[in-house]
Amino acid sequence: MNRPAVWRLTRAECTAAAIWTVLAIVVGNTVYDLLLTRGLKEFKFHVALHDAGMGPEASLSELMAVTVFDATWIGLLFGSFVAITGFATIWLLRRERPRVAGTTLRQAQGASWDLDGGAPSRRAGAHGARPTGGDNAGRAAQARKV
Repeated sequence: MNRPAVWRLTRAECTAAAIWTVLAIVVGNTVYDLLLTRGLKEFKFHVALHDAGMGPEASLSELMAVTVFDATWIGLLFGSFVAITGFATIWLLRRERPRVAGTTLRQAQGASWDLDGGAPSRRAGAHGARPTGGDNAGRAAQARKV
């Protein structure tokens, strides 16, 4: 399947997405387990009250039906919040944002900065010079001419 280049993620972005996904699953399962444990403790409390003659008989199936339902949606809510936060972070860091007035990140990465004016200029052919392949290559070529 041929997807537009905008949709393709770099290796770092894929790694970050995988980490955020795993973290969201762990958080959702942890919240689910905590709420389920709390429901079991509540059942034990109701059984102890009944044994002491201070409350009605506790039904495990009724209490656990409510507990599992609540734990499921609250765990999903917490896990979804973590996943949305993580994917929003990746998306926000991926967008092109202006770094200097009038330039974007990709434009700034391909430009060198003049010390006198501060304006970006292209490395190849800056100020009418021929592209030399870098400062060291240009200096080496000038040294051979002398």
